[in-house]
Amino acid sequence: MKQFKILGLLFLSCLGWACNKDNSTNPDCIGSFTDPRDGKVYTTAIIGLQCWMTENMRFEMTGDLINPMNPTNQYGRLYTYNQALNVCPDGWHLPSDEEWIALERFLGMSKTEADFVGSNRGNNEAALLKSTSRWSDLNGTNDFGFNAFPAGSNNNGNFQNLGDNARFWSHTSSGANTAYSRVFFHNTQQIARYRDNVNFAYSCRCLKN
Repeated sequence: MKQFKILGLLFLSCLGWACNKDNSTNPDCIGSFTDPRDGKVYTTAIIGLQCWMTENMRFEMTGDLINPMNPTNQYGRLYTYNQALNVCPDGWHLPSDEEWIALERFLGMSKTEADFVGSNRGNNEAALLKSTSRWSDLNGTNDFGFNAFPAGSNNNGNFQNLGDNARFWSHTSSGANTAYSRVFFHNTQQIARYRDNVNFAYSCRCLKN
């Protein structure tokens, strides 16, 4: 049964855009990456056929925000959508909405659920990506080393939901003043997909080109 489950996950991983990129033998995605702009080191991991940074971006940009209550530097900085579009180093990029969907499909989310905009998506996909500690409730199992920490967000200058939520920008605009995001909550193991105000400040993860 376990073998069938693994084969099923591998099949699902090829249903998204990421199937066009095979990073499984990419030496740059094993262990860590050093950002040449500031020397900061980020851990990396292959999840499905995608190569992810497994820490939130900490690159300092004009106007970005850092919550003074962050318990660890892995919570990173918070960026508006326009800042997020330029935060990743050369060779990496802010993942598109489609690339987030490819990740969610690999984790087992159905196509119908992955395409839905809202909070009732999937089953326990968030648990597979959330860190094993620091959540106010419902820590994750972090099966793939993604280590989603509850860094919260900033809305109009107000820091919110530290310990409760993790919010990540995608590269994909969803309107004149909105863009697609992904949100992990402390009280569910589902992953929300929203169209959020581009002026909100969220965490960012980078995906290898």
